[in-house]
Amino acid sequence: MISLLIVSFQLPPAAMAQTDTTNISIRLTISPSEAFWKVYRQYETAYFNQLLKANQLAADYAACVAGNDAATHKVFMKWLKNDIAGDKLKKRYYKKFKRVSSPRMASAFIRRENNAESEVSRLWISTAEYQRDRGRPPIP
Repeated sequence: MISLLIVSFQLPPAAMAQTDTTNISIRLTISPSEAFWKVYRQYETAYFNQLLKANQLAADYAACVAGNDAATHKVFMKWLKNDIAGDKLKKRYYKKFKRVSSPRMASAFIRRENNAESEVSRLWISTAEYQRDRGRPPIP
């Protein structure tokens, strides 16, 4: 068994000012095989593309949220659909990871992906920039 660095997120500049940790990393202990790496490379590409869409939708939402309700609703519905697509992506790749490793390892990988996303969101929400945009003081 080896310890494998699976994912690393670079926090936004505002979040880096709020924490000593500028990267969030997840470690997963596995016995890698060529089959695992093939699936992982496919997942990494698909996941990155999904994140690009999410980032663009977040920017679109931020640009229209102060504008009219119809535009805000339209962008937010696209955002929700993208979230659902992300969950479907994880479900699809859970099945692929399970075939090349085990249900335990596949589920641990997907759980850690979800935990990393939650931590990045938590750090971003706690930033002064996010809170200032909402007229609130930063969360300590």
